[in-house]
Amino acid sequence: MRYIIAIKKATSMHNIQQAADLHQVGQERLAIAATATSAEDWNALAASLPHSFPLEWGDCWRQSTEYRVCDFAAEVGFYTDVLGCSIMVLSDTYAMFTSPDNAFNVAFVPVQQGKETPSHAMAIEFMVNNIAETVATLQGRGVVFESLPSPPTSQPILTTASFRTPNAIQMRLWSVVNPQIEAQQSILIEEQ
Repeated sequence: MRYIIAIKKATSMHNIQQAADLHQVGQERLAIAATATSAEDWNALAASLPHSFPLEWGDCWRQSTEYRVCDFAAEVGFYTDVLGCSIMVLSDTYAMFTSPDNAFNVAFVPVQQGKETPSHAMAIEFMVNNIAETVATLQGRGVVFESLPSPPTSQPILTTASFRTPNAIQMRLWSVVNPQIEAQQSILIEEQ
């Protein structure tokens, strides 16, 4: 028993040192990123990284984000009947959804109240081509938005809109809005 405790203590001390080392490396990377002004600067930052991506993708799916919910049935209904996601796995203890092209996976599991993923702990983000059209479509399906996209100005801008799942997990839509294109494809977004 003492041996196991000694290993855990040594591992914990190693993790503290590793966290301090990573903090320093992260600060250095952030300082470089703050001065990047061109694609060449970003490419130089990427080229300076000591390791390549180590994961070789599996055959079923590449990545999944999983969270815990109290109202499992409501979350299932939201993903199927509001978002229109494709079902990867669905049982009474686990659900995994994806897009029709399998571009992402989101999973969740039912838990007792008090054990759910806190609403501020994560956000699920999607980059979309036409944010105004996407917002209007989702509003037509009953989604209430917390924030609506900013209208375009004289320059293309990156804009967001956000809403929450029935279990209060934030979902954000991102899009580049171009004033010339938006003027031709004007879609009324309901103020809520």
